[in-house]
Amino acid sequence: MTPHSRSRLPWQAVVAATVLAALAALLVIAVLGGDDGPEAASSPSGTIGLTPIDEAATGDPLTVAVTWPDGDEFTLAEIIGGPTVVNFFASWCAPCIAEMPDFEAVFQQVAGEVDFVGLAVQDRLADARRIVEETGITYRWARDAAGDVASAAEVTQMPSTMFIDGDGKVVSVHSGALDADELRDLLESKLGVTVG
Repeated sequence: MTPHSRSRLPWQAVVAATVLAALAALLVIAVLGGDDGPEAASSPSGTIGLTPIDEAATGDPLTVAVTWPDGDEFTLAEIIGGPTVVNFFASWCAPCIAEMPDFEAVFQQVAGEVDFVGLAVQDRLADARRIVEETGITYRWARDAAGDVASAAEVTQMPSTMFIDGDGKVVSVHSGALDADELRDLLESKLGVTVG
């Protein structure tokens, strides 16, 4: 058979195969994605957009109830005793997981000067606990199971980080993943804490 005598697929067959492959890929994504977390889409900035909730919580995010892993309920206002970093994370958020070891490293540097609290947003307890163990964080964490604190803080992307000053006021909410150097810079610019 010469190169000129090879049979070619009709263009309709190529288009049909491409469409079927795309549909199969979408089906795989839908099946593997499951329905455990909110519908989210990755963005180039290393964040995941949250799907708005119909009855989103509003008001002061520090007065919205959350739960410790043991099930006890509290508000952030009840536990804040000085400058605090609240990191919104979830097991379904790859950028969240990637930044957590950096948060732990900075937490170790400022322990006693700045408190850190992780909030697992719209996540199952077992999944959140697994991610905490895998990333090795030692700072306190709790569940924002319905995403009410995140909603009240107007968090629209995951991960996000809320900075609370020594007077117990939210001074900033940063959207997007942070590495250790970026987190140190924000501690200085938002909370006046120099990490040496």
